[in-house]
Amino acid sequence: MEGLTFTGFSVGANAYRDVGKICSTAGINAVIIGSSSSLEAAADKLAAQCEPIVISGKINFSGAVTEKNAEELSQLEPVKFADMIFALGGGKIIDICKIVSSITEKPLYSFPTVASCCACSTGLAVSLVADGEVKYLALSSPIHAFIDTSVLAQTPVEHLRTGIARALALDIEAQIRSRLQKNMSSDYMTGLAAAQNCVEPLLRTGADACYDNSHKRDSEVFGECVKTVTASAGNVQTLLLEHSDNASLVLGMSNAVADVLEANIDGYCRGDFLAIGILITLYYDGQAREAETLKKFFNTVGLPSAIQDLGLVLSDMDIYCQMISQDPCLENYYYKKIPPEYLLNTLRYIDRDLYRW
Repeated sequence: MEGLTFTGFSVGANAYRDVGKICSTAGINAVIIGSSSSLEAAADKLAAQCEPIVISGKINFSGAVTEKNAEELSQLEPVKFADMIFALGGGKIIDICKIVSSITEKPLYSFPTVASCCACSTGLAVSLVADGEVKYLALSSPIHAFIDTSVLAQTPVEHLRTGIARALALDIEAQIRSRLQKNMSSDYMTGLAAAQNCVEPLLRTGADACYDNSHKRDSEVFGECVKTVTASAGNVQTLLLEHSDNASLVLGMSNAVADVLEANIDGYCRGDFLAIGILITLYYDGQAREAETLKKFFNTVGLPSAIQDLGLVLSDMDIYCQMISQDPCLENYYYKKIPPEYLLNTLRYIDRDLYRW
């Protein structure tokens, strides 16, 4: 039997006020699992607004997302006692809670405290295994995501920039993959259409949303951008995730570039590196016009549009291009072999603006 479960969502400054009516079917007692920063930022507000749900326990989790750590969390008394799990935090917290929910068979609700990804609205979880490798798990999506924009507006704007880059990369690489694969499922085709419908709101709201976020302002345009990044993109990911190993295919190039640069260059967020990965993806695929459009957009939201924006020059990229071409994210990529010199040549196009339209 096949089926998909989509995450419902409440977005706005009073999103937590929906908790009582939505979660009460699961029971009364909820355990909050979060990082120290997310617990400090939102746990008290959540507890004050979730009646009749009772917060029966709070767990400060700071470990890695591993199945072993999830097993240990599952054995803690606050988790055993609770009727449901509240995942309060960013992508790592929400992902570890997805695994805990799968182990304990307790309902999961998500409460993102940063807008850096769509983890709160998708069943995909990224788990670490031996030697730093990652394992993609296709689990049940959270039942509902409560996205409090007043909490998110207080976080550094780099989180929102990363979320925007991730959502754009999801659409771009999914579209490329669709051209190179035959016999796509109806779910995947629906996901493609939904992914494209995420792009226009991001291009329209991204600059103003980032400006408002940088000034800690919970505005209407900020809320719309956040909804696209966290909720809409999450449902797209659910549609595109036909098998647990497909995540690296959809975001292969963008993630490979980001993995290598993030591991070797300090002072920048993952969204900065994803932006460069997106441009490489587009130029490598022959979509120079689309790349130029996004370069202009990146300039408006503060994302890099060339490697000089990362304090690099082309000569710095030689070794990095070799590493990118060998990154595990590209092992099953549809452009099978990508020579380092091709990547370096692509960066020349990006940095020298050879394409003018």
